[in-house]
Amino acid sequence: MQTFDSIVIKKSVYGEADYLVTFFTREIGKVKGIARQAKKSKKRFGGRLEPFIHLKLEITLNEGKFNVVNDVNLVRPFPSITDSLETFAFGSFVLEHVDLFTYENEKSEELFDATISIFNQIDRNENILPSLLKYQLTLLKFNGTLPNFEEINSKEVKFDITNGNVYGLSENKTGEKYHKFHLDIIKDEDYMEIFLGKVSDNIKALTRYLEIQTETEFKTSKFLEELKL
Repeated sequence: MQTFDSIVIKKSVYGEADYLVTFFTREIGKVKGIARQAKKSKKRFGGRLEPFIHLKLEITLNEGKFNVVNDVNLVRPFPSITDSLETFAFGSFVLEHVDLFTYENEKSEELFDATISIFNQIDRNENILPSLLKYQLTLLKFNGTLPNFEEINSKEVKFDITNGNVYGLSENKTGEKYHKFHLDIIKDEDYMEIFLGKVSDNIKALTRYLEIQTETEFKTSKFLEELKL
């Protein structure tokens, strides 16, 4: 049996009484495990197999077979994330990023810590938009797909969401795939707290870029559009 820092990404019913749970861990990235009798027993795992909780996961890793979740111990909950549709959507948006861009047996200390940090900020309902943008940039860096925003010395550019290329506004680039992108707030993060409209533009552009890269539509992206993110 091994112990890892973890959060729940998602879970599904498996058989009559078990849950199949996907965790994101600091030490080994994504890992799945069976939580036996967790569905039938209210005492089993004490309702801790839920998103937005920092846990100590005790799991038996079985090569070639299902891993077995032995126990989960509470480190820190983030209860306010589920208090409103807005904060829940933001939290779910983060989990979609985690699910799409983390892998098994991939050490993820920086991204795990960034995930816990943004959960804390969403839970406290502070600096959410700048934190979301910083999180996306951290994830792209972690995944090796961060565009080289330093190549162009400009406050605003055209960002090609199909391939991540960046062009100056003076270049003749038109069409739906080119999104306005604000480099000034990327290069000086203090501006993120002031120019939230620019932050929102960048989040939308990076989200579309990530959706194209993964050929997956974020379930929360439409809801966040309705919130006028």
